[in-house]
Amino acid sequence: MTNEIIMFIVGIISVYLISLIKPEIVLKPLLSILKQKLSKNSNAISNALGLKLLESGIYAITYEEDGDPEVNKAMMQITANYEILKEKLGKKF
Repeated sequence: MTNEIIMFIVGIISVYLISLIKPEIVLKPLLSILKQKLSKNSNAISNALGLKLLESGIYAITYEEDGDPEVNKAMMQITANYEILKEKLGKKF
């Protein structure tokens, strides 16, 4: 019983902390370093990273179907736009 309570509290704290962290805090320095060190390939690398983040986000949101038709419609549009980006940007790397 105590372990379940501790895991519940840790889970809530983890979700709260993750919601506070913005990806830009980590990505901006990383992309700056890439641009400085690999100026020719930095755009292709940042595009690949962006596509992977989009793919992860789509997977996380669509993992369990949402009952809201507007959310489902928006996710279908995001997925379609992601496929366009993947087709256009994927040729570069």
